[in-house]
Amino acid sequence: MQRNQLTLEQAQARISSQMPLKEKKKKADIVLDNNSNIEKVLQQVDVAIFRY
Repeated sequence: MQRNQLTLEQAQARISSQMPLKEKKKKADIVLDNNSNIEKVLQQVDVAIFRY
């Protein structure tokens, strides 16, 4: 909020206006999970590059 100089209400409004993650995933050609370590992310990148 500080970075974008938003109030709590403005930040919540932005979040609420975003498309749900499930919908984003349906529309995406490639989905990478970056909730793990960098090695796993890089493996996903390699697989994605190989497929496309």
